[in-house]
Amino acid sequence: MPLLRRVPAAFVDARLVQGAPGPGGEPGLHGLDVAFDPGARHADLGRIEDFIDLGPELTLASAAGVAKLMRLLKSLRLASGPEPAHWLGRAAEAEARLAPRGGAAVVLMGRTRTRLRFTAWTEEGVETIEPVAEVVTTDDAFLVRRLGHGLPVRVPRASVTRQETTRDSWFEVHGIERP
Repeated sequence: MPLLRRVPAAFVDARLVQGAPGPGGEPGLHGLDVAFDPGARHADLGRIEDFIDLGPELTLASAAGVAKLMRLLKSLRLASGPEPAHWLGRAAEAEARLAPRGGAAVVLMGRTRTRLRFTAWTEEGVETIEPVAEVVTTDDAFLVRRLGHGLPVRVPRASVTRQETTRDSWFEVHGIERP
């Protein structure tokens, strides 16, 4: 596992996220989208965004979200409240608590993540393969090796009108500290 990278950044803002319930009646996302500016020294990262899940029920995702919120509050030198469980289902209150600290310095711990995707447009439609480890072009086909799978997917070149390999990169935040 790669080492975590320390990135000095400025906390920009937190925006409330309240999603509509899903088709099966399951609750939608409930939490905060938080943004950080890594500054000129780490301009290659661009604006760093992360989601803090503060769902109303105690789940693994909401427990991780509460822990992330507690670390953010601590790094911004804000009071964390009576107890961590207090923040479950209270994303609006967390947003209000974080609002006055826009521009405050923090250090983000994380790593850059990348995902490759192969898309081929054919007479039958569009075929998308992800996550991709490698795309090899031969005279008659594209051989697409997926991550975690042994055999490549063979896409015949004769049926492909257009193909594209795209790369999505983001900075995955694992921790937040004081500078």
